Amino acid sequence: MKNPMETLEVAAVVAAMKRNSEAWLHAVDSGQREELARANQALGDTLRTVYGVPAVYASAEGVWYVGSVGGSKLYDLY
Repeated sequence: MKNPMETLEVAAVVAAMKRNSEAWLHAVDSGQREELARANQALGDTLRTVYGVPAVYASAEGVWYVGSVGGSKLYDLY
């Protein structure tokens, strides 16, 4: 069984990723989009290294997955 506090922390990281993704959709320039994309990559790194969540980004689709591209979508799980 997972640690409930860790589960909440992972959910908070994913929530931040979701906010960044939403902001990316409404960004007015490429600089903002690049900054938001970098922030999400850093958060994805945190999920992998700190929490052991195998977050994978499919850049062609713009979708985060767990485990492998085409598997469960990260945003659907948290």
